[in-house]
Amino acid sequence: MSMDDLKKRAKAIGTFEELRKIIDIRGVNRYNPNNAPVLERAVDLMIKETKYDKDILMTLLKLYQLNPFLYNEKYVCLVLLKTMTNFPRNDFALAKYLVDAAKVNAPELRRVCQIGSLLESCNFALFWRLVDGRYKPRDTIDEPFKKPDEIRQLVESVTSFKEATRNYACQVINVTFQRIHKQQLVNLLGGIDGNDDD
Repeated sequence: MSMDDLKKRAKAIGTFEELRKIIDIRGVNRYNPNNAPVLERAVDLMIKETKYDKDILMTLLKLYQLNPFLYNEKYVCLVLLKTMTNFPRNDFALAKYLVDAAKVNAPELRRVCQIGSLLESCNFALFWRLVDGRYKPRDTIDEPFKKPDEIRQLVESVTSFKEATRNYACQVINVTFQRIHKQQLVNLLGGIDGNDDD
């Protein structure tokens, strides 16, 4: 089956679970370059339906690593963002190691890695200020977030990213604090309070 036929077939499938049933990434077929369009479609559906499959995400990145002509920065960014929704598991770190070092300095990919660094270091207060538009960049050369709107757009490109981050923050808070001031808790959870439906 040609690459175009696979793309058409993958696009015709409506849900992630249906697509997962036809994905064959076992044995010798795991890194078949013809799987790339199907795996990319799976990433789109995972994001849309808030599903998660580490094997599919890592296989797509490995395919890009083994077949540089297939490389698609958009999907690398989406995979990295999607792995962040699985913190505190180490999926993001594993995914980063599968990205070619020469490509990591691309502007959008660098911003995705900055988001990951914030979350890995549990800097939730800064993350939420960036996402909520409350961050004011300094006018210095070393300012890492000169365009905070770009961070918000990246986060919003993945369904339930904020919810997953709040869940992760709750886990960290639970193991870190015996007592916490309400305002500090609100800052770590993105400004929510008991009245928010978010």
